[in-house]
Amino acid sequence: MILRSDEEILNALRKAAKAEKRIIAAAGWKQGQRERELKLSIALQTPKDLIAGLELRGNAILNQPDKNVTFQVTLDIRGQIFRLERIDWRPQNPHVNRFGPPGLRGLRVESAYHSFDLNSTLDLETIVRGNLPIAKPLNPEPNDFNELLISLREHLGIMNAEEIMEPPWSPTLL
Repeated sequence: MILRSDEEILNALRKAAKAEKRIIAAAGWKQGQRERELKLSIALQTPKDLIAGLELRGNAILNQPDKNVTFQVTLDIRGQIFRLERIDWRPQNPHVNRFGPPGLRGLRVESAYHSFDLNSTLDLETIVRGNLPIAKPLNPEPNDFNELLISLREHLGIMNAEEIMEPPWSPTLL
């Protein structure tokens, strides 16, 4: 099926965001382009609806254990990558909502959940350009990486998220 309009693309994104997802095969973290950057890329599948192009992407920093971790679900539609949802856990800088309903606009969030439902109220261009610009606090706040994986299951719908390996962190000694 070829998606032509923004509305068709938003509907495809909505369907993928709501779907129960599973990791096809757990993969390890790899060195990113920057010196201390760790990257993870895992293909996802949906049990009921065949949605091609779903992927979980992770970012972490080598010498920052249990902080500054991001996981996002993406969908490839005709070669363009769309971000569906994202979790930022203990980021270096808080997120500030520049868009959103009155209760969320201007909110400063540390660990954040950028849900598709919140962001789908915006037009497609703003979602893409703004990298899911509306977030709410990640609740409950994970205490460690294993609890973060539980958040991936609860918020992003990745049913076997516990198969994700912890990043090979290497703390810097002072």
